Amino acid sequence: TNNNITNMAILNMFGLAILLLFTCLCGLHTVAGQGSIDVQPQNITHQVNKLFMGCHSDSGYTHEARGWYAQMVFGESFEQPRESELKSTLNTIPTGNHGLKNFGDGGNVRHCNFQLYSDVATSGPGQDYIFSIETPGMNGQANTVSFQSTNFPGKYMAPITTAETGRLGIVEKPDKNDATFTIVPGLSNTSGFSFVSNSMGPFKGYYMSINGQLEGSCSRDYSKPTQDVALVSPSSIDKAAATWEINNGPPPPPPPPSAWNEYSSPGVVASFVRDTNTSFHGTASERITFLSGSGVAAYGNRGLGNEGLFIQAGKDYDGYFFAKSDSPVELVVQLINYHTNETLASSNLSFAGGDWTKLNFTFNTTGGTTCVDGTASPTVDCGRMGPASHICVDCGGQFHIGLRAPGTVNIDFVYLQPGTWGRVGNLPVLKSGTDTMQAMGITAIRLGGSFTDPDYYFWKNWIGAPWERPSIGAMWGKEIIAGWGPFEFIDMCNAVGIEAVMTTTGVCANCTADNMADLIDYCHGGPTTEYGKIRIAQGHPDPYNVTFFELGNEQYNPTYPEQVASMEARAAALGMPKTMFYMNPNNAKWLTPSDAAKVEAIGIKDHAVMDEHVGGGGGVDIAKAMFMKYPNYTMGAVNAETNAAIHTMSRAMMEATDLNAWLGCGEPWCSRLHFRTASFCTERSGHYDAFDQGISFFLPNMSWIQPPGYVHSMITSTWGPNGIETTYNGVSSASAQVSDDKKTMYIRFTANTAMSVTLTMNGKPLQGSIKQTSLSYPDLNAANPPSDPTMISPTTSTLMLEASDLGTINVPANSFTIIECSVA
Repeated sequence: TNNNITNMAILNMFGLAILLLFTCLCGLHTVAGQGSIDVQPQNITHQVNKLFMGCHSDSGYTHEARGWYAQMVFGESFEQPRESELKSTLNTIPTGNHGLKNFGDGGNVRHCNFQLYSDVATSGPGQDYIFSIETPGMNGQANTVSFQSTNFPGKYMAPITTAETGRLGIVEKPDKNDATFTIVPGLSNTSGFSFVSNSMGPFKGYYMSINGQLEGSCSRDYSKPTQDVALVSPSSIDKAAATWEINNGPPPPPPPPSAWNEYSSPGVVASFVRDTNTSFHGTASERITFLSGSGVAAYGNRGLGNEGLFIQAGKDYDGYFFAKSDSPVELVVQLINYHTNETLASSNLSFAGGDWTKLNFTFNTTGGTTCVDGTASPTVDCGRMGPASHICVDCGGQFHIGLRAPGTVNIDFVYLQPGTWGRVGNLPVLKSGTDTMQAMGITAIRLGGSFTDPDYYFWKNWIGAPWERPSIGAMWGKEIIAGWGPFEFIDMCNAVGIEAVMTTTGVCANCTADNMADLIDYCHGGPTTEYGKIRIAQGHPDPYNVTFFELGNEQYNPTYPEQVASMEARAAALGMPKTMFYMNPNNAKWLTPSDAAKVEAIGIKDHAVMDEHVGGGGGVDIAKAMFMKYPNYTMGAVNAETNAAIHTMSRAMMEATDLNAWLGCGEPWCSRLHFRTASFCTERSGHYDAFDQGISFFLPNMSWIQPPGYVHSMITSTWGPNGIETTYNGVSSASAQVSDDKKTMYIRFTANTAMSVTLTMNGKPLQGSIKQTSLSYPDLNAANPPSDPTMISPTTSTLMLEASDLGTINVPANSFTIIECSVA
């Protein structure tokens, strides 16, 4: 290794010598290009909206909720089935809303422009990946199935007419036989399924399959399909390509099947049963029977992926669980270091027996744990390791809950959290998570995404105590934790001074106009209103400070006008007219003419808001195009998702360039832009599933900022509220702002190549002392690993520009630079 380092040093020195020689021969010009920026601080063009510095959290991806939610155990309601249960259900096709994943290319079926594709770069599980699986199929024959779109109810999977033979799409009122498929065991894997067309035409007996072709168009630019889905003749079928897995939409659940493990002290005889007949929350509880011996019989939990808990020494931890027993029992909860077999904390509880009862516990640790590389650990599930900055860890902490004497007990809904030292006040919120948001200068967070599409995320399902809410499971693919919903999220934002943007299911049987108006009452009502009383009775006397509401996600909401009218009427009745913002989820589109007319008639103008979901940027241009297209409409716009799918230096350049467009938007219509939230606020290192785009990362023992997150921190730490006239050439983007006292100016620009940049004010070169802060890195694919969390981070220097410098500075390639200087 030392020889390699020495050789590398020699090569670097040789390369440097060549570079210096080249520099000399070229007259000392080391930059690749030239740029110029002129600012006019006396010409203030607009007030800059600080809510442009927001981020987006989609609890359906990368275990984002666990970066904020203080719950330390994984699988709190024991809903992950045992291996034997999984095997027993493999060949039974599920009904209800599910996705279809192909065994051949690993892609998930999506419809886009009403044509079916296999998409391996999934942005789901959104509505266009989810189908209502109906058995028997539309023709009523036994052992058949039909697939109805959940995004366009009434449209079914069936052959469509295109130049491509056998192409499948979604069709309204199709022929019943065309929309029916016979279910057969998977051709390449009998744990899956294959589907044979019942069509009476030329495709009768053909298999649903991917076909290696790619035709047609797809409306979204951030998730491209890879192959078409079509009916293929049995004579030319590829077995894997015609075999499908039914899931809840991409991505599929990873192993292991259960997060809980059984533990008995030496000499203790005990039995452990996942009891699906006796549950308090969800579908099952765990029954422990301590038969004989001395010690404990307990369930152990090491958190997500069995990677272990990070326990700090000399700290208090607390929690609760629910127990049921026919007779008195002696219970115990413990924190142990399973690396050293050391007990770090323990608390004994006596339960008199009876029906489900909440038992609280607290203990103080006598020791702590460390986290090491878990890649080679046989007990750790590393998840899907992403392309950059991901690591698998093995931390020593394990939580035990069980019996310390003979008896039988059922246990359910287990919760463990750090004491108030590690949380935001008394909230179930990790201080480490909000500290990172504040370090990045996050001003707004939108909680929403594909997980809000199904009925279970309708807001009334998420009020009250977590254990009183309908459970949807605690495994990936259903990792929407019962204790982390929209109202915990709003409390978090309110506590740390961040604007909360709430998304609720907007298209469902319960999503009536009156029920949506109740949401306004629940958040803002008082002791004299119906839902204000309910909120207060549930232990939340203060209103929830939230004014942005999105009514659905990436779909057309046909009752949006009625919902908005009812919600605004309720807000007015509470003395808050034209205070709320109602986001339409039609993804960078607006409404049909008749629905748009209804919304205009409400009279709230830009408080009816168009939501744009984009790739790495472009939201300002989309908003401008829509405002120009509909000059008589008065809606506003927000950019609630930026699905760039990466978190690297390349993403930092995208983020800086796009934020310059938002910060520099000074046209009159720009005042109708209300916020921008970058995707995602955070993500769990080592458990990348899809959309690896966290602007910060976390592990059990640390949280750190990625390059695009540093772009945010750079801007918010040099905030100027007044946009000023700015012109530029050569650089890839620029904007400038001035402080309220008009004494300090901030010039922000990006450079894709190394260049010299001439800075002028009203045409005259800048002179005097300036502070230059830059973020750059030569490798656009690099990001910050946990071993070097500030590898790509801003550097600041103070420069003195003399008259002879002509206002010129040099910047490296792939750089975002902020110049702070006096206006004098």
